[in-house]
Amino acid sequence: MCRILCLVAVAAVLNAPKAISCELPPHFENTTIVEESGIRVILATDLEHYSPGSEVTFYLSVTNLGDEVVSFYSPAWPMQMFSVLPGGCTDLYQEGCLDHVVFMHPEVVYFPGDSVTLDPGECSSWTHQWDGLTQDEDTGEYRVPAEGLYSVIGGLYEYQGYPNPILFVAPPGGALLTISLGDVSVGAESASWGHIKSRYN
Repeated sequence: MCRILCLVAVAAVLNAPKAISCELPPHFENTTIVEESGIRVILATDLEHYSPGSEVTFYLSVTNLGDEVVSFYSPAWPMQMFSVLPGGCTDLYQEGCLDHVVFMHPEVVYFPGDSVTLDPGECSSWTHQWDGLTQDEDTGEYRVPAEGLYSVIGGLYEYQGYPNPILFVAPPGGALLTISLGDVSVGAESASWGHIKSRYN
């Protein structure tokens, strides 16, 4: 079913007219809308009360406001690449349990080994396998490639007992944009509601 939906989404994007707009479903809350470098990203969740291992549905849309085609990998389908024509958009959904934590460092994305989960029988993790990322065997750090396609990497901050979904968007050139829902702080790095951080490898 997911494969069919993927194909339908891609076909819709490739045939989309100029200035199309993805609309957020009314039951979704905790919405962040961010625009950067000609791309509008909307991230939302319908989760109201969180407990480790609970299931939640995320909504993600990417709108291309620029003049060139934008390509990215979806957290819902890590091996599926999507392309959005200028003026077009695509929206995606992901259901799964969220019991992992993602930390951001100045030049790396770090996933502690005991926090990443992937159980095909029950739920899927946004932060498991990603083409283009290299992992340090000693530290477990995942480095964002300096060049390549846009990569959308989903994750979660555990903060005061509530989840804070977050996206790491790595466009060509190595800039790392952090898009966060909610207020979180990790060491010297912090991410707040609707705020983008730009980092360079």
